[in-house]
Amino acid sequence: MTTIERVTKLLDQGQESAILSVIERLEAKASLPSALSEKLDALGNTPVAEPKVYEAINSGDAITVALNVLSEDEIKKYEAVEIGTFIHEVEQKITGYKDANGIFKSTPNTEDCRLPNFMEADQIRKLFIKQNTLMKEWGAASDAKAKAKISKSLGETSEALSALIMGISGLDTESLTDWEQALVVTQISGAANNAFLTAQGKPYAN
Repeated sequence: MTTIERVTKLLDQGQESAILSVIERLEAKASLPSALSEKLDALGNTPVAEPKVYEAINSGDAITVALNVLSEDEIKKYEAVEIGTFIHEVEQKITGYKDANGIFKSTPNTEDCRLPNFMEADQIRKLFIKQNTLMKEWGAASDAKAKAKISKSLGETSEALSALIMGISGLDTESLTDWEQALVVTQISGAANNAFLTAQGKPYAN
């Protein structure tokens, strides 16, 4: 799907914020010098494709991220703001769960991920509602004993939700990295939410 086709689809769905996100990414990339833009294009778009760069991103050190993609001479060649923009775009490209067109990414481990049917989507929705209710109750609780009891229930609900989602995926969860697991959870949760937005006649995001 081209960017124009993607934006057209988002317009049809009333997804103004998603359209703005696509436009902002395009503008940021357009502001980069062509050589840096080419370096960005050459990178894979998942931590699985770029493990060393992802490790550098997790270190929290921007210059380490830059040095995993550029040489010192290349870094010195450009203005600081250009390198700063480049580093941000590298991080967005690799760590985000969606590509530049707003489509969920996949890896060899997640490409066969199964999305929920409507009954499964309802189970996910109910567990999310329970989770949100427990979080509000925890915030309103006044004593430590009550908070501890709610925390226990919250942990059990979160575990049940995670187990449900990973079970729906049909994937070998033991082989997934933390990022891949988060990708699967985000994708399946989003699909479940979209099912109910559609049922209510509301626009949804892919």
